[in-house]
Amino acid sequence: MRGAACCAWRGRPFSGERAPRRPFLLFCLIMLFEQQISERRERGKSAIARILKRPDDQPFGDYQIQSSSGKSYRVALRGSGLFESFCSCPDFAVNTLGTCKHIEGLLLKIRPRRAAFHRHRASLSLQYGERIQVRLRLP
Repeated sequence: MRGAACCAWRGRPFSGERAPRRPFLLFCLIMLFEQQISERRERGKSAIARILKRPDDQPFGDYQIQSSSGKSYRVALRGSGLFESFCSCPDFAVNTLGTCKHIEGLLLKIRPRRAAFHRHRASLSLQYGERIQVRLRLP
């Protein structure tokens, strides 16, 4: 069965030719990663129908949103970068990208408010990535 295995990087059966080098595979993975994040950012533009609950007078905190499908999700917005926030949607739980369309949509909706943010107190949150890490942010 080894000779019949598919070589996905060329789209044809493996015939003993040299396998791709690791930098090429890494490049493909990075491109796929960026494409998936870009798709979630695009879908995020129309993902949020309403913000049901928001933190008082600050852009980062715990939100309750209603998606365009009518379902309600909890979004813990801790920063604008990947792996800084959390969403209770099924996609965020399995995609390992560190974001989803709800997080990206919420970041788009609060962007004007986000520019004037100054941290007044310490916050403790989880950073999601290959490993879950605890993050402490101080004012």
